Amino acid sequence: MQIPILWPTVAELKPYVEDTFVDLDGILEDSLALTMPQEWIDGEEDAPPSGHLLLSGPPGVGKSLLAATCAKKAQEKFGGVIPTVTFDCSEDTREYHLRGMPLPVGNETVFVPGPLPVAIEMANKHRCAFLLLEEVSSLTPGSQKKLNALTDWRNAIYIPQIARNFRLNPGCRIVIIGSLNPYVFGGVNEMNKDLSSRFQTREVNYPDQTGDKSILRQIRPGTDEATIEKLAQLASETRTQATDYKLAPRDLKHWIDNSRKLGSQKKAFTYLAALFEGSDRDLVQEKIKDIFNVDLNR
Repeated sequence: MQIPILWPTVAELKPYVEDTFVDLDGILEDSLALTMPQEWIDGEEDAPPSGHLLLSGPPGVGKSLLAATCAKKAQEKFGGVIPTVTFDCSEDTREYHLRGMPLPVGNETVFVPGPLPVAIEMANKHRCAFLLLEEVSSLTPGSQKKLNALTDWRNAIYIPQIARNFRLNPGCRIVIIGSLNPYVFGGVNEMNKDLSSRFQTREVNYPDQTGDKSILRQIRPGTDEATIEKLAQLASETRTQATDYKLAPRDLKHWIDNSRKLGSQKKAFTYLAALFEGSDRDLVQEKIKDIFNVDLNR
C-alpha cells in the first residue's frame, strides 16, 4: 500500500512580498532576465536552461525581499501561476527537512514532502516553480550537497522513505534563489564550492546615502525630507566606522515605524541603539546626538 502524500495547495504557495523592493541598480531586472528569459516563456526549444541565483550580502539590505519580488514579477511576466516554495534554512536543517518525512495525521500516516519534492511537483503541474532558500549558507556541508541533484542534469530528488523518485518533466523548470550572509556578516558556514558553482552569484550591498534616501522615500512616503537626510547620514557613518554592526535600510525603516508608533524619536532611538554593544553603542549614541540633537543619556 502506497503512503499518501500531503501536498500543499497552490494558494499556500503564493509569493509573499512584505514591502516594496527599490531597484537602485537594475538588480531586479537582471534577476528576471536570468531566471525567466523570454525565449523560455515563448516555448522556444533552444531556450536557456534554468538560472539559479545566490544573493550574498549583509543583513537588512533586502535580499529576501528581492527574491520574493523576483518570484512575484516572474509570475506577472509568465502570465500564469508560478508557485513559490519558501524554506528557512538553519544549521539544524537535516536531510529529512529538505526531502520530507512520514507523519501521523489522524488515524493514518502520510508523507509530508519537504521543499525539494514540493518544488518539483509544482513545477510539473504549472511548468515553473520558484524555490526560495533563506540563509542557505547556514546549511551544513552535508545538507548543502542534497541540493546538487536539483541543480544539475538530474533535476530530481529520491525519497527513500517512500521509495519514489521525483523528477522535473521536460519543458518545466525550477528557479532556485538562495540568500546568504557571508561569514564576515554572521554566516554560519562557507558555501560549498560544488554547489555555489551551479548558481549565478550577485552581491547585494549597503546602498550609499543617495540610495538610502531613495529607498526611504519610496517605502515610507510621508517621512519628512530632513529626517530622511539625517537617517541616511547616520547609516553611512556607522558603515564607515569600525563597529561590528552596521545600520541597514531595514533598520532605518524600523526606526521610522517605531517613531510613529511611539510618538517619539528618542524612544525609537533607544531601540536602534540597542542593536549595538559596548563601546559601539556609545559611539552610535554620540552620532545620534550630533546628527539629531537627541541625547539618549538624559
